[in-house]
Amino acid sequence: MTETSASKDITRTGEETTLQVSGSPEKAGASRHDAVYVDRNEKVYRAAVLTARGALQFVIMAVVLVGAAFLMNQLEASREVRPARVPSEAVYTIEAVVAKAAENRPEITVFGDIVAGRTLNLTALVSGEVIEVNPDLRVGARLEKGDVLLRINPFSYEIARDEARANLKEAEAALSETEARLGMEETGLKRTREQLDIAEADLARARSLVRANTLTLREVEERELIASQRRASFQTSGGNIAIQKAQIDARQATIERLRVGLRNAERELQNTTLMAPFDAVVQAVNVEIGQTVATNLSLLTLYQADTLDARFVLSDGQYGRLIDGEKSLIGKEVTVSWSVGSAKNSYKARIDRIGAEIASNRGGISVFARIDEDALAGALRPGAFVSVTVPDRSFPGTFRLPETAIFEGPVVYVVNDESRLDVRPVDIAAFDGGDAIIRSGLVEGDMVLITQIAEVGPGLLVRRVDDDDKAAKAAPSDVTEQSADLVKTRPRG
Repeated sequence: MTETSASKDITRTGEETTLQVSGSPEKAGASRHDAVYVDRNEKVYRAAVLTARGALQFVIMAVVLVGAAFLMNQLEASREVRPARVPSEAVYTIEAVVAKAAENRPEITVFGDIVAGRTLNLTALVSGEVIEVNPDLRVGARLEKGDVLLRINPFSYEIARDEARANLKEAEAALSETEARLGMEETGLKRTREQLDIAEADLARARSLVRANTLTLREVEERELIASQRRASFQTSGGNIAIQKAQIDARQATIERLRVGLRNAERELQNTTLMAPFDAVVQAVNVEIGQTVATNLSLLTLYQADTLDARFVLSDGQYGRLIDGEKSLIGKEVTVSWSVGSAKNSYKARIDRIGAEIASNRGGISVFARIDEDALAGALRPGAFVSVTVPDRSFPGTFRLPETAIFEGPVVYVVNDESRLDVRPVDIAAFDGGDAIIRSGLVEGDMVLITQIAEVGPGLLVRRVDDDDKAAKAAPSDVTEQSADLVKTRPRG
């Protein structure tokens, strides 16, 4: 086909073909038909190219897979065939100790606290204004016996003492006066008695003379009157003496009462000064200068510095074991330990007393041990948390083993001559720290397993390490040997 009147430009951009036509409309229509034809051929061409590319990729992949399969078959055919290994019995590396019978005395370790052996709550013995307080009267301060703690204004008590003293002197003077009167009456009584005796003798003589007609009857009557007067005077003197003696008794009773009053006044005056009754540590203070205090008001609390007790609780089993064969625990020596930071202080003590009743809330019996005075120079104070070590009873003919040797039952395992384990039921007498005291179930010389093994059982094959080879127990020496599977914790049965 000849194109004379139209010009055609074909431009390809990407995958599309654009036909540009210039000229008449008829020519333009023919040109569009040709463009559509060209575009269709282009799409067919592109589809053919994509199909050929996919086929080539499939062929390459197939060749790679076939080559790999061939190579794997070649390697499998060339590999050396090894005979299957028959598993052998595992050998466990363990530690063991030789059982030796001896007299074992375990120790019981319990926990408790420090309490004051003697506590005193000081109260005001008299009322009044506090005029002086010891500057060292502070919580935690140490005081010596006789130190003045405080003073209460003594003015009114001094007046009461002086008045009581004056009353006593007055009564004593009255007694002296009465005693002097009594002395005079007793002297007068003697004189009156003498006069009475003379008058009666004269009367008797006069009567004898009347019978002889020497005296008249009137003269005799005069002498009788004189004798009667002397007798009356004598009786009056005797009555006065009795009265004076009664007055003396009354004066003496009054003096005794006044002396008691004076002693009481002096005691109250003395009680205005409060002093430390013993070497003490101040535990509480409730008084200040200028404070008006009443009788029996609590002022301060002290505890004796040299009498501290360790209070702890023994279980029923521990207490029963300790007193087995002993009459009492009183006087038994114990060791009290107090940890302060990294420092550990130990004190000697003796059991001083046993609690009055079973402490059901604490699960045992309260025991108090008095700490030696020589050990109290440090900072130990009531309330400190301490551990107490009490020597247990002695167990002769027993075996001491590490607690790791005890398995559930309780049983232990003994290594026999064939290096295998035999099980032995045992009777545990007591525990001592990390050791167990075995009463029965073992014989002298038994090699006892002390390594905790998860697979433990009778007949287990083991190998014992000696002291120089303990490091080897962590790993098997060959593929047939295994190290013991240690159990980190095991509760006591």
